Amino acid sequence: MPNKFVQQNQGNIFGNQPTFYQYLNPQQQQQQQQQQQQQQQQQQQQQQQQQQQQQQQQQQQQQQLQYQQQQQQQQQQQKKNIRK
Repeated sequence: MPNKFVQQNQGNIFGNQPTFYQYLNPQQQQQQQQQQQQQQQQQQQQQQQQQQQQQQQQQQQQQQLQYQQQQQQQQQQQKKNIRK
């Protein structure tokens, strides 16, 4: 089992040992860890949303390219018509 107190007590003189207050109130420490995990999950969700936005932007760019190609094709057809 990894030591639960490593992250919260890095500046502790006693190394990784819990402080006296943590011995008295272990429940509070667990709550803090759970909150940290929840925050991490929220961050992951935000990252996923950003990725989705990037994908949407790429799709829009592709659509613009297609539109430009269509315009070029129309111009070429007009030139051919004039030559006739």
